Amino acid sequence: MSESKLRQLISSSLFIPEKDLSLFIARAPVAYKSFFIAKKDGGFRKINQPAKETKKLQRWVIEKVFSHLDIHDCAMAYRAKVSIKDNALVHSNNKYFLKLDFENFFGSIKSEDIQNFLHDKKIKLDDDDVRDLARILCIKDEGKLCLSVGAPSSPAVSNAILYAFDEEISFWCLERKIAYTRYADDLTFSTKEQEACYSIKEKVKSILESMAYPRLKLNESKTLSLSKKNNIKVTGITVTSDNKISIGRKRKRFIRSQVYKYKKGELKPSSVPRLRGLIAFFEHIEPGAISKLEMKFGKELMVRVVKGS
Repeated sequence: MSESKLRQLISSSLFIPEKDLSLFIARAPVAYKSFFIAKKDGGFRKINQPAKETKKLQRWVIEKVFSHLDIHDCAMAYRAKVSIKDNALVHSNNKYFLKLDFENFFGSIKSEDIQNFLHDKKIKLDDDDVRDLARILCIKDEGKLCLSVGAPSSPAVSNAILYAFDEEISFWCLERKIAYTRYADDLTFSTKEQEACYSIKEKVKSILESMAYPRLKLNESKTLSLSKKNNIKVTGITVTSDNKISIGRKRKRFIRSQVYKYKKGELKPSSVPRLRGLIAFFEHIEPGAISKLEMKFGKELMVRVVKGS
């Protein structure tokens, strides 16, 4: 592919004049708006939202390049027709759990990692094209280019780059009858035998240290070793002692309280869409949930709540 071929392809696909496209690519790493959202466990998470033009380029790169690359079956986040329910179900029959977390996950995947990965995959692009792709996908953070939390491309890029890691961990776990899934930066391991959990963390560290890229490390403060005697949650879904999954008692109580307020005419109209979403989620995780609510509050009322009729 010639030096200008990639830009020609993007230009013709997105109807962007090449002169404008060159400017957009040059500005891409700094064309972000940053804001903060509250974390459930306290503190704030920084979100970097790319500009409209940058986001358009990122989506093109994902569609034309990264959507054709392998993603491991144990990578459960950001995949079509795969949900947090599927992630929890993998672990529902096990008793002992180990949860690990990557530190600064997206920020640890650098421009150089993306370029090395694309070269290793033998993508038919020359060096300038690969640098352009990495530039489109990365934010400039403290003088370095890396993936960002907030870019629509970061999840697909990280899943593709971590295929080799997921494959090695998954094979090691399979030999030891350990279930393994990764949801972005959250790694969950589960097993029926407690002893099987003891060597997992050191194995993960060993694999991370052996990887040429990206240079990831664990967030030691977020390591959790649990059994079903505890309140086990996998990506927010409760795994119960009878090998089922649930939205949890707290959410159920909240839903029932909101339906009761709706029945009394005390629920704000602006809160109804959220309630419908929660009920849909309840039904998705625990099929038959709406029928149980109908038994408690009446079918006619629940039809009004769910369908708005």
